[in-house]
Amino acid sequence: MEITVVHRCFVLLSLLCMCLNCRGCLEEERFALLQIKDSINSPEGSAFPSWYSEDCCQWEAVECDASTTRVNRLFFHHKRDLSVLEHWYPNTTLFAQFKELKELELPGNNIKGFTSPHELRELKQLQRLDLHDNSIEDAYGFCWGKRALPSLYHLDLSANNLTGFIPECICQSRRITELILYDNNLHGNISPCLSNFSSLELLDLSNNNFSGSFPSPLVHNLTSIESLLLSSNQFTGKVSFAIFGNLSRLGRLDISYNAHLELETESQTWFPSLNMYVLNLAGCRLRKFPSFLSTQNNLKSLDLSDNVLVGTIPSWVMHNTTSQLKVRGNSLSGHFLEIFRNRSSQLTSLDVSNNRFQGPFPEDIGLIFPELVNLDASDNGFNGLIPPSFGRLNRLFSLDLSSNELHGEIPFFVTSNMSSLQVLKLGRNNLRGYALPRNSSLPEFKILDLGHNDFMDNIWRSFSQSQPLSQLRVLILRDKPFGRENTTGIVTVVDIRSIGKQSVR
Repeated sequence: MEITVVHRCFVLLSLLCMCLNCRGCLEEERFALLQIKDSINSPEGSAFPSWYSEDCCQWEAVECDASTTRVNRLFFHHKRDLSVLEHWYPNTTLFAQFKELKELELPGNNIKGFTSPHELRELKQLQRLDLHDNSIEDAYGFCWGKRALPSLYHLDLSANNLTGFIPECICQSRRITELILYDNNLHGNISPCLSNFSSLELLDLSNNNFSGSFPSPLVHNLTSIESLLLSSNQFTGKVSFAIFGNLSRLGRLDISYNAHLELETESQTWFPSLNMYVLNLAGCRLRKFPSFLSTQNNLKSLDLSDNVLVGTIPSWVMHNTTSQLKVRGNSLSGHFLEIFRNRSSQLTSLDVSNNRFQGPFPEDIGLIFPELVNLDASDNGFNGLIPPSFGRLNRLFSLDLSSNELHGEIPFFVTSNMSSLQVLKLGRNNLRGYALPRNSSLPEFKILDLGHNDFMDNIWRSFSQSQPLSQLRVLILRDKPFGRENTTGIVTVVDIRSIGKQSVR
């Protein structure tokens, strides 16, 4: 009997809870959302056409807390109609109505500023604020005060038009662990107040105009940092990699392409405790491969492009990098694939372009790189034949072997067995025979460069004997003319829909 009474009480309580929640979202929050809709659509936009039902918790780009039915997340991604050229100035008083809002995402809405920006400080539970890809110019509009937004840990103002210095007031939000300001017009020295962010885990200041000496004191104090991105600025001077040595949590580092910055990686006084998974040191004037890379066994992506590296690629660089390796624009030489004899790699992307590598590609290259998606070996001295084993690379999306000394014919397996291939660049070699082997099948082809070779057949006849290249958008042919069809130099054909149906003379 007692069990039955308890069960009935439980059912009644459940029904009561359901009844309390059946009303959906709060009326004042629903009204605020409709006002935001009118604002984002002014004067002639069309965002959120489905916002009509009573329960705004079911509306597009709105999420509510299951227990309170209060709005806790708004994610309005690229909702401002592109045809509306006027900038949007959201009224933050409307957003302040959502007392339990935790995530506010407004990227790509042509926002230039806010009406009553100080009202955002009312969002005591706000944790994430994402305003990237807008037109915001004034960073001082985000000076909310020391006690404002006490829960905020993620602030993304990237890809805006922010100018000047980083405002000191941003440093008052001590709980921020992710600060993203890349792709703006910020300049000058990086504010030393950022050193006070002892819990900062992600800092992205890349693609700005910061200048002066590299901010070594700041880096040294970021003891919790996991991702540090400072590339494409104007930092100068000589920097020792030892400043990163004690950042034991650092896994992602990019300091590529800073003007006149020279990186010194060799030191007898420090032993790194790093465990990197992404390391970008392109354009850092490196003269040798950093020896500490031999201890980085979890490296997924390594970019050492546009340095002054010479000699061969050390075997430990090739073996320790598991996904993407870029060494383009150096003076590397030799037969770089000899280190893979009887071994295979899990690399998905390899860029060795614009170096001095030479010799033939190995016959079993398809077995050496079975996971390869992108290969760029252009602008080198590779010679010999194109190995048919390239046809084993079923995942290959882009293959660029242009500007080498390759000869012979294009293997049939390269143009018949690579169903994912969309970009093929073989220009500026000494290839001959059929431009495309008979019965080639390249259904996903979008870009094809065959210029500057010795193909002797009629180009359109080659295409007519292959499967229609229905996706082809760019075809480049130049000099050493193909039969009678190409006598005008470079030909770039865009939006080719039925090249296989061209008339044949």
